[in-house]
Amino acid sequence: TREDFNAMGYTLGNLISYLYQNGVAEYNALQAYKTNSIAIASDGSIYQSLVDDNIGNALTDATKWICIASKNSIVNSIDELKTISNIEAVNALGYYTKGDGGGGLFYWDSTSTEADNGGTIIQATDITTGRWKRVFSGAVNVKWFGAKGDKVTDDTVAIQNALVFKNVNLSNLNLLFSQNIMLNSDMKIINGSFYRTT
Repeated sequence: TREDFNAMGYTLGNLISYLYQNGVAEYNALQAYKTNSIAIASDGSIYQSLVDDNIGNALTDATKWICIASKNSIVNSIDELKTISNIEAVNALGYYTKGDGGGGLFYWDSTSTEADNGGTIIQATDITTGRWKRVFSGAVNVKWFGAKGDKVTDDTVAIQNALVFKNVNLSNLNLLFSQNIMLNSDMKIINGSFYRTT
Protein backbone atom coordinates (compact mmCIF):
# COMPACT_ATOMS: atom_id res chain seq x y z
CA THR A 1 0.00 0.00 0.00
CA ARG A 2 0.95 3.63 -0.33
CA GLU A 3 1.33 4.02 3.46
CA ASP A 4 3.76 1.07 3.64
CA PHE A 5 5.75 2.45 0.73
CA ASN A 6 5.92 5.89 2.39
CA ALA A 7 6.96 4.34 5.72
CA MET A 8 9.73 2.36 3.99
CA GLY A 9 10.91 5.50 2.17
CA TYR A 10 10.92 7.47 5.42
CA THR A 11 12.90 4.75 7.23
CA LEU A 12 15.44 4.42 4.42
CA GLY A 13 15.78 8.20 4.19
CA ASN A 14 16.57 8.43 7.89
CA LEU A 15 19.07 5.57 7.65
CA ILE A 16 20.83 7.17 4.67
CA SER A 17 20.90 10.52 6.50
CA TYR A 18 22.39 8.87 9.58
CA LEU A 19 25.08 7.08 7.58
CA TYR A 20 25.86 10.24 5.64
CA GLN A 21 26.37 12.19 8.86
CA ASN A 22 28.25 9.49 10.81
CA GLY A 23 29.92 7.54 8.01
CA VAL A 24 29.79 4.22 9.87
CA ALA A 25 26.83 2.50 11.50
CA GLU A 26 26.91 1.98 15.25
CA TYR A 27 27.78 -1.49 16.53
CA ASN A 28 24.75 -3.70 17.10
CA ALA A 29 25.27 -7.01 18.95
CA LEU A 30 22.35 -8.55 17.02
CA GLN A 31 23.87 -7.67 13.62
CA ALA A 32 25.78 -10.36 11.67
CA TYR A 33 29.09 -8.84 10.51
CA LYS A 34 31.17 -10.31 7.70
CA THR A 35 34.98 -10.22 7.49
CA ASN A 36 36.17 -6.61 6.96
CA SER A 37 32.76 -5.13 7.93
CA ILE A 38 33.09 -2.07 10.10
CA ALA A 39 31.17 -0.74 13.08
CA ILE A 40 31.52 2.27 15.33
CA ALA A 41 31.62 1.90 19.13
CA SER A 42 29.83 4.21 21.55
CA ASP A 43 33.11 6.08 22.22
CA GLY A 44 33.64 6.80 18.51
CA SER A 45 36.27 4.11 17.90
CA ILE A 46 35.93 2.22 14.61
CA TYR A 47 36.35 -1.56 14.54
CA GLN A 48 36.78 -4.01 11.66
CA SER A 49 35.48 -7.57 11.85
CA LEU A 50 38.15 -10.28 11.52
CA VAL A 51 35.71 -13.14 10.91
CA ASP A 52 32.49 -13.98 9.09
CA ASP A 53 29.21 -14.40 10.98
CA ASN A 54 30.48 -12.16 13.78
CA ILE A 55 27.36 -11.93 15.94
CA GLY A 56 27.21 -10.82 19.57
CA ASN A 57 31.00 -10.67 20.05
CA ALA A 58 32.19 -7.68 22.06
CA LEU A 59 34.27 -5.12 20.17
CA THR A 60 36.99 -5.69 22.76
CA ASP A 61 37.38 -9.33 21.65
CA ALA A 62 40.72 -9.15 19.79
CA THR A 63 40.06 -12.51 18.09
CA LYS A 64 36.94 -11.12 16.39
CA TRP A 65 37.60 -7.38 15.99
CA ILE A 66 40.48 -4.99 15.41
CA CYS A 67 40.30 -1.28 16.21
CA ILE A 68 41.25 0.60 13.03
CA ALA A 69 40.55 4.13 14.29
CA SER A 70 40.19 5.30 17.83
CA LYS A 71 40.05 8.33 20.01
CA ASN A 72 43.38 6.84 21.16
CA SER A 73 44.83 6.89 17.62
CA ILE A 74 46.71 10.04 18.63
CA VAL A 75 48.75 10.12 21.83
CA ASN A 76 50.95 12.85 23.29
CA SER A 77 53.87 10.68 24.45
CA ILE A 78 55.56 7.29 24.30
CA ASP A 79 54.41 6.62 27.88
CA GLU A 80 50.83 7.14 26.69
CA LEU A 81 51.49 4.85 23.70
CA LYS A 82 52.52 2.09 26.13
CA THR A 83 49.04 2.12 27.67
CA ILE A 84 47.27 0.93 24.51
CA SER A 85 47.48 -2.02 22.13
CA ASN A 86 45.49 -3.80 19.42
CA ILE A 87 44.95 -0.62 17.40
CA GLU A 88 46.29 -0.76 13.87
CA ALA A 89 48.30 2.48 14.02
CA VAL A 90 48.94 5.36 16.41
CA ASN A 91 50.54 8.76 15.93
CA ALA A 92 52.64 9.79 18.94
CA LEU A 93 52.97 13.58 18.98
CA GLY A 94 56.17 13.51 21.07
CA TYR A 95 58.44 11.34 23.19
CA TYR A 96 57.80 13.08 26.51
CA THR A 97 55.46 15.84 25.41
CA LYS A 98 53.76 16.98 22.23
CA GLY A 99 56.17 18.57 19.76
CA ASP A 100 59.47 17.57 21.40
CA GLY A 101 60.75 15.85 18.23
CA GLY A 102 60.58 12.29 19.55
CA GLY A 103 57.15 11.35 18.27
CA GLY A 104 56.12 9.56 15.11
CA LEU A 105 53.83 7.01 13.52
CA PHE A 106 53.71 3.50 15.00
CA TYR A 107 51.95 0.35 13.81
CA TRP A 108 50.95 -2.62 15.99
CA ASP A 109 52.80 -5.88 15.24
CA SER A 110 50.64 -8.40 17.10
CA THR A 111 53.16 -11.27 16.81
CA SER A 112 56.36 -9.47 17.83
CA THR A 113 58.24 -10.35 21.02
CA GLU A 114 61.29 -8.19 20.22
CA ALA A 115 62.99 -6.28 23.02
CA ASP A 116 61.80 -2.72 23.63
CA ASN A 117 64.63 -0.45 22.45
CA GLY A 118 62.98 2.76 23.59
CA GLY A 119 62.75 4.25 20.10
CA THR A 120 61.74 2.04 17.19
CA ILE A 121 60.23 -0.87 19.15
CA ILE A 122 57.93 -0.09 22.07
CA GLN A 123 56.38 -2.70 24.35
CA ALA A 124 52.92 -1.89 25.69
CA THR A 125 52.49 -2.19 29.45
CA ASP A 126 51.54 -5.70 30.63
CA ILE A 127 51.67 -7.09 27.05
CA THR A 128 53.90 -10.10 26.39
CA THR A 129 53.29 -10.59 22.67
CA GLY A 130 52.82 -7.59 20.40
CA ARG A 131 54.92 -4.44 19.92
CA TRP A 132 54.54 -0.91 18.60
CA LYS A 133 56.96 -0.40 15.70
CA ARG A 134 58.00 2.99 14.38
CA VAL A 135 57.36 3.75 10.70
CA PHE A 136 60.33 5.65 9.24
CA SER A 137 62.76 5.95 6.37
CA GLY A 138 66.08 7.77 6.21
CA ALA A 139 68.05 8.99 9.20
CA VAL A 140 67.26 7.97 12.77
CA ASN A 141 66.72 10.84 15.21
CA VAL A 142 68.20 10.34 18.68
CA LYS A 143 65.13 12.15 20.05
CA TRP A 144 63.13 9.06 19.02
CA PHE A 145 65.05 7.23 21.76
CA GLY A 146 64.41 9.89 24.41
CA ALA A 147 67.28 12.37 23.95
CA LYS A 148 66.04 15.79 25.09
CA GLY A 149 68.78 18.10 23.85
CA ASP A 150 67.95 20.66 26.55
CA LYS A 151 71.55 21.26 27.79
CA VAL A 152 70.49 19.82 31.17
CA THR A 153 69.42 16.19 30.71
CA ASP A 154 72.10 13.52 30.26
CA ASP A 155 71.24 12.03 26.84
CA THR A 156 73.87 9.26 26.97
CA VAL A 157 71.45 6.31 27.34
CA ALA A 158 69.19 7.58 24.56
CA ILE A 159 72.15 7.97 22.21
CA GLN A 160 73.51 4.54 23.14
CA ASN A 161 70.13 2.98 22.35
CA ALA A 162 70.03 4.78 19.00
CA LEU A 163 73.57 3.58 18.21
CA VAL A 164 72.75 -0.01 19.14
CA PHE A 165 69.74 0.12 16.82
CA LYS A 166 71.85 1.71 14.06
CA ASN A 167 74.70 -0.81 14.39
CA VAL A 168 72.49 -3.90 14.67
CA ASN A 169 69.95 -3.03 12.00
CA LEU A 170 71.23 -0.44 9.57
CA SER A 171 74.96 0.10 9.89
CA ASN A 172 75.09 2.70 7.11
CA LEU A 173 72.21 4.72 8.59
CA ASN A 174 72.80 8.32 9.66
CA LEU A 175 71.83 9.55 13.12
CA LEU A 176 70.33 13.02 13.60
CA PHE A 177 71.55 14.98 16.62
CA SER A 178 70.26 18.12 18.24
CA GLN A 179 72.89 20.82 18.74
CA ASN A 180 72.26 20.67 22.49
CA ILE A 181 72.79 16.94 23.13
CA MET A 182 74.58 16.32 26.44
CA LEU A 183 76.74 13.24 27.14
CA ASN A 184 78.48 11.85 30.20
CA SER A 185 82.08 12.98 30.50
CA ASP A 186 83.25 9.38 30.06
CA MET A 187 81.94 9.22 26.47
CA LYS A 188 83.96 10.10 23.37
CA ILE A 189 83.45 9.92 19.62
CA ILE A 190 85.79 7.75 17.51
CA ASN A 191 85.14 7.57 13.76
CA GLY A 192 81.57 8.71 14.22
CA SER A 193 80.75 6.19 16.99
CA PHE A 194 80.41 6.81 20.71
CA TYR A 195 82.56 4.87 23.18
CA ARG A 196 82.89 4.82 26.95
CA THR A 197 86.36 5.81 28.14
CA THR A 198 86.02 4.25 31.58
